[in-house]
Amino acid sequence: MHAHTTIQFLVQRAEALAQRRNRKDRKPGWLTQFINETADLFEPETEAARVGFECHFDEAAWRVHFYLGDAEHFGGMLDGKRQRIAFDFDLKQLLDRFELVESLRNRILSADEGDERSTVIEITGVLSAEFGGQRLTVGVLSRPPREAGPGVRIHPNGAIEAI
Repeated sequence: MHAHTTIQFLVQRAEALAQRRNRKDRKPGWLTQFINETADLFEPETEAARVGFECHFDEAAWRVHFYLGDAEHFGGMLDGKRQRIAFDFDLKQLLDRFELVESLRNRILSADEGDERSTVIEITGVLSAEFGGQRLTVGVLSRPPREAGPGVRIHPNGAIEAI
């Protein structure tokens, strides 16, 4: 296979994935606003980090889980090694977005579930009028899901780049 053929294939594949992602994005406007504003509550201990989320409609309500992407070393002796990025998250500000909190849970997920998550703080309730008074379950994961790619790259010179 020629190099230009490989590049063309990768470009076509990326375009197809982007089109599928756009078709699948059926989130209502209030949820998109909530996701964008809640992502700002993460305070990573690095100069750059990327917040990810999983979102789906579940039994008459939306569910969204947030996580901070891992850092991946790019080049040098540690090339490809991933590491967690420590962070603070302002739970009080998250709670303030709810008009009514029905449940507040801290779950420890067992390792035999086959998932990389270890803990999740989950809130279920009704959001404030700013978000349309909608019912929502929101979680903050202590680590990203296994299938999530890295959020940032760490170069051999120590520079951190968001991906």
